[in-house]
Amino acid sequence: MVLVAAGCTGSHEFTGYRNIGPEGWSYGDRFDFNVGLADSVSTGHILLSVTHDNSYEYSNIWFEVSYDDGGRECVDTVNLTMCDALGNWYGKGLPGHYQFTDTVTRHPVTLTDSSRVTVRHIMRVDTIRGISQIGIEFKK
Repeated sequence: MVLVAAGCTGSHEFTGYRNIGPEGWSYGDRFDFNVGLADSVSTGHILLSVTHDNSYEYSNIWFEVSYDDGGRECVDTVNLTMCDALGNWYGKGLPGHYQFTDTVTRHPVTLTDSSRVTVRHIMRVDTIRGISQIGIEFKK
């Protein structure tokens, strides 16, 4: 997969996105993000972004997010609720195309300039469709 965007702006130490093809995101597909930080070590929060359209069939999505927190391997299970009970999407964007971002780590984590964050979906279906990008941000 191609890295679409990466940069450091404001309090965001790292931002990276991966494209997901129109064939969908298979259960076994993982996305690795090699975090490049301005400092060799930084403490902050990991955020996860999902870009999707109206064809996404579910109100939420479950993820497994793995990362190294100061030498300790961590795996978090994250449930992002992306719409309300009436089917109104929470994300920002143009009608029919949304980006939803939420914090993965509620407590501060310590990453290094060589850290890797891995994301995979853990929905109960083999392939999910309607998602075009997955991204992470590391925010001080």
